[in-house]
Amino acid sequence: MPVQQPIGRAHGVLARWLALVVAPLALLMVLVPGCRRDQAGPTVDPADLLRAAADRLEQVKSFHFVLTHESGGTLILQGMLLTRAEGDVARPDQIKAQLSVQGMGAALQLQFIGIGNDAWLSNPFNPALWQRLPDVTADDVLDLEALPQVLRQVRDARLVGEEPLDGAPSYHLQGTLGSADLVALVPSGTEPGLEVTVDLWIDKDDPLLRRVVVTGALTATEPATMTRTLELSSFDEPVTIAPPQ
Repeated sequence: MPVQQPIGRAHGVLARWLALVVAPLALLMVLVPGCRRDQAGPTVDPADLLRAAADRLEQVKSFHFVLTHESGGTLILQGMLLTRAEGDVARPDQIKAQLSVQGMGAALQLQFIGIGNDAWLSNPFNPALWQRLPDVTADDVLDLEALPQVLRQVRDARLVGEEPLDGAPSYHLQGTLGSADLVALVPSGTEPGLEVTVDLWIDKDDPLLRRVVVTGALTATEPATMTRTLELSSFDEPVTIAPPQ
C-alpha cells in the first residue's frame, strides 16, 4: 500500500523540481537574444557602400547597359528625344549603342558609336550609311563613364533593404541628387535647380552597381513622375568597338 507523504514535504519536492526546470529555461531566455545579437551581420553604412560602388565601377573595363524611360525621354543631340538606349561601354572613352529616339516628327532607330573625340551616327533611313558628327564626342551624348562621379554626389542615402536582383542578393539604397549632379551623365538633358530621387541596387557580394532608377524631372518641361531606369550587366566581358566601315 503506497505511503502518503506529508503535504509540506510534497510541496518541498515540487518546489525543488520547479527550480531545476524553470531556472535553466529562464537562463536560456536571457542568453538566446544575446546570441542573436552576436550573430547578426554588420550594419551597412550607405555612404560607405556608395563609395565602394563608385570605386569598384572605376575598376571595371567594360559593361553592358540598358536605359529606359517610363514615359517621355531625355534630350540629346540636335533636339532628339532619347527614349531607350542599349549598348556597351569600354574604357577609356568608347561606346556603341542602339538608340530609340523621337526626332523629325517620327520614332527612329539609330546606331551610335563614340571613340575618344570621334562620334558617328547611322542614317535613320539606311543603317548601312554613317555620318561623322563634327565637334561631337561620345561624352556629349551619353557619358556612362561618369557614373562613379554621380554615385559620389548622392545625398541623404539610406538603406531600404536587401533584395534579390536577377537571382543575386543586392542592397537597395535610396537618396537624392540635384539635376546639376547629372550634367556629366546626360549633358543635354538637364537643367539646374531641380532635385530627383535615386534608387540604387548594389551587389551584396561584390559592390557592383546593378540598377539605378531616377524619379523626378530633370527639366522644367518634364513631369515630376518622370522615371528613368539604367541597368548594368556583363562587367569586364570582352567588347570590341571600332569605327564604322
